[in-house]
Amino acid sequence: MSEAAGYDDLYSRARREGARARDALLARHAWLQSDVHAWPVGWAALVERLCGDIAKVLVETPLPGFRVDVIREKFGGLNVQWLPWPRPPDDQSVAGRRIAELVAAAVTQSLATCEICGRPGTERWLEGLPDREAATLCDEHAALTERA
Repeated sequence: MSEAAGYDDLYSRARREGARARDALLARHAWLQSDVHAWPVGWAALVERLCGDIAKVLVETPLPGFRVDVIREKFGGLNVQWLPWPRPPDDQSVAGRRIAELVAAAVTQSLATCEICGRPGTERWLEGLPDREAATLCDEHAALTERA
């Protein structure tokens, strides 16, 4: 088996474990939609913290109609989308601004966190891997993407 095939297996396992983390969050936060994608397990603590912080904002300043429709990996980083989406550029609601700040910080952190293991990582453009263009990986897991 090539190292790239080993990475594919590892990534698939990380997505399955991420799906379990997603299911636990769905049970706790009604504003998370049931079709929210799974994210890699290396980001589980990051997403857990983001959802907890959003929940605190919503308790302090309710945002009618708020819901998160998308949490997933996209181009090596965390992608989060919520309604109302897209938000108007002049959105001045306290809750809306705070949630946008929290999401931006989580996206930035995801680009420095290995999506497989949660250790410090770097966004890397991948060659030769099916269905992946980029990933944020530590050196150990990045080595698995190289063809033997």
